[in-house]
Amino acid sequence: MSPAAPPLSPSADRAGPFNRPGRTGRIGPLALLAALTAATLFFSHAGLARAQDISLSNLIVDNSGGSISVLFGVQFANPQAIEAALSEGAQLDLVCTARLAAKRDYWFDREIGRTESVSHLLKIAPSQYRIVTPDGEGPLTGQDFPALLAAAFEDFSMTLGPGNMLNRGGSYSLSMEIRLERPNISPWLNKSLFFWSFDAAPPARYRLDFTY
Repeated sequence: MSPAAPPLSPSADRAGPFNRPGRTGRIGPLALLAALTAATLFFSHAGLARAQDISLSNLIVDNSGGSISVLFGVQFANPQAIEAALSEGAQLDLVCTARLAAKRDYWFDREIGRTESVSHLLKIAPSQYRIVTPDGEGPLTGQDFPALLAAAFEDFSMTLGPGNMLNRGGSYSLSMEIRLERPNISPWLNKSLFFWSFDAAPPARYRLDFTY
């Protein structure tokens, strides 16, 4: 395809302000890059005109290691608002959904891969926060919540399926949604226009079209 411009229990093995076991490996060389600047980016939040609270950065589609993965970072414009919600007793989930589809000219796009990850954000003590991500590395714990968010979500990955999903010369579409939810609130309340205040932040939605 076209070239693109351009992680948790206490552990003494990891230096720095957070307690987290160290990473055991890195993703190999990228054979497939997808530029975020090539994407159609749009946001919605129950018809409300408000500033973007969640954004995605460094979006990469990677077909190394025998699988198709999407790599990205998540940034938060107002982490203090999320911290305030946790201080009021809320538990929040960061839900990331990715969908890969093969594009077709005269029919709806055909979905070939979908995955979802859920990370848990909570306050466990008067000045202690914890983020549990689904990467198997254990919880990330610390007192500086904005820095904790950055450390947990600056380098995130999700596997969409096997590497043979893509055909050379084929056209594809990657759709992503990133949202904060309150898991102790009924889903229909979370999504209702009349109960939009239960949402901790408006969802961010991205679409990226590319040719392999």
